Amino acid sequence: MIPHFKNGNYTYGIEKAVFEISHLIRLDSTEPGLFLYPEETYTETSSSITWTLVMQVAGGILSSILGLLGFNKWRRQRPRRCPQCNGLMELLSDLQEDPHLSSGQKTEEQINSVQYDVWYCRNDQTVEVCHYSRWFSGYCKCKFCKNKTLDSTSETLEHATEYSTGTSRVTYNCEHCKETWSELHTIPMVTRSTSSSSGSSGGGHSSGGGASGRW
Repeated sequence: MIPHFKNGNYTYGIEKAVFEISHLIRLDSTEPGLFLYPEETYTETSSSITWTLVMQVAGGILSSILGLLGFNKWRRQRPRRCPQCNGLMELLSDLQEDPHLSSGQKTEEQINSVQYDVWYCRNDQTVEVCHYSRWFSGYCKCKFCKNKTLDSTSETLEHATEYSTGTSRVTYNCEHCKETWSELHTIPMVTRSTSSSSGSSGGGHSSGGGASGRW
């Protein structure tokens, strides 16, 4: 879902998530005894009820997200009044808005981390620049140029274990001001699972230090 969100395709990402959830539910529902009730095991009726509830919840979530996206689109495109003369303002095209954007804002639009709308009043030449930060863009604000053009990658130098912490190196690169720097972060120790179920605790490692990975 998140890769589609990064590309701005929210509707397809949501549909993909709902499909995957329904697929997992269908797989789980084939296991006898998965949902246990007093003095009875899994039945076809209980599966139908569970499936219906899951679809209702998924449908509610989908409707809420689509409604939010629709509201945001309306909020961006609704007619605006000039704060000076109260006349209607005009939404400029991508080419027309460029002279009103800074170089950093243009970079943000190029890498798709922020979208800008520029409104213009022909009566008194008032200009309003509205910015909309994109979800899951993978970029954050650069501490040098203050634009949302900072990318980061994380590399594990030493894996954490149950007995010692690990170390990762996070490299930051700004697409606008071209500043590059690295920071070392501590990876927390791996905690052993206290579950009574069989099997050992999960292996692998986690990237530590808060700002690791892409934002």
